[in-house]
Amino acid sequence: MQLVLEKPDVYKLSHVNQDNLWKKLIADLFEDFLLFFLPDLHAEVDFSTSFSGCPNTR
Repeated sequence: MQLVLEKPDVYKLSHVNQDNLWKKLIADLFEDFLLFFLPDLHAEVDFSTSFSGCPNTR
């Protein structure tokens, strides 16, 4: 058996921007999500146009 010592400060949330990770995940997988879970809605959405986001959110 091998003992591995980890540095707990590596896992502090201040090092990771959780909000941006979720936004990227949603943006990257949104079309696939709709196709799998809501195929009728997916057929109605025009994915050929880009979306830059809401102007009042950051």
